[in-house]
Amino acid sequence: MRISIEQFKDAIAADGVLRARDLELLRTHYGCRNCSATAGQLCRLLGYQAVVEVNGAFGRLGHRVADFLRISSSVRPNETIQWWAILAEGVQEQQGFVWTLREELVSALIQLRLLENVADSYADEVSDYPDLFEGAIRVISVNAYERNPTARALCIQHYGPICVVCGFNFGRAYGEIGKGFIHVHHLLEISQIGGKYRVDPVTDLRPVCPNCHAMLHRRRPAFSIDEIRKHLNPLTN
Repeated sequence: MRISIEQFKDAIAADGVLRARDLELLRTHYGCRNCSATAGQLCRLLGYQAVVEVNGAFGRLGHRVADFLRISSSVRPNETIQWWAILAEGVQEQQGFVWTLREELVSALIQLRLLENVADSYADEVSDYPDLFEGAIRVISVNAYERNPTARALCIQHYGPICVVCGFNFGRAYGEIGKGFIHVHHLLEISQIGGKYRVDPVTDLRPVCPNCHAMLHRRRPAFSIDEIRKHLNPLTN
């Protein structure tokens, strides 16, 4: 199945096709490494309670795009239609069934300026390992428990895209290509969260550069921001 960039742009721009929650899902998916993630990983990053919420949202958006373009999608052996295949390619891998957003869809979203300031959102937070339960060991201990793109954006809006540990500013260092680029660190460890909770972008999150973000997680529980500041060599600034 081949859908052009222009077709995706026409569908996305049409009334009622792309909704606010759909855009949040696509922006989160785009922020993952290679625009690839399992439904379980997206579920965690978006703070949804169940994987079926991601599956349903992806399928409904694919269905609306297909209806607008008057096309259909691939059919399963049980004769149900795989509407997600309108938006992504899928393959079964060790960590589960991985969706990769179609290049034409990504290009359409970029051209419509719907993916600005999302480039680094989750690339270091969706690993190549299976989904693991709380308490299990992961290669990188990061705040994937409650990752909401809106909360992230509000955090950066409040503090600015400047590392609160070392003061690094990608826009100042790299010019236009670095403008707005920053990681966001969650002050509350996963192990300290007893259940789903509402994140406060100002009190719970802080903008940090990738280097300081990595140093914060050099131990478990993570270092505090003040502790890492004390370790920072002034010559690195």
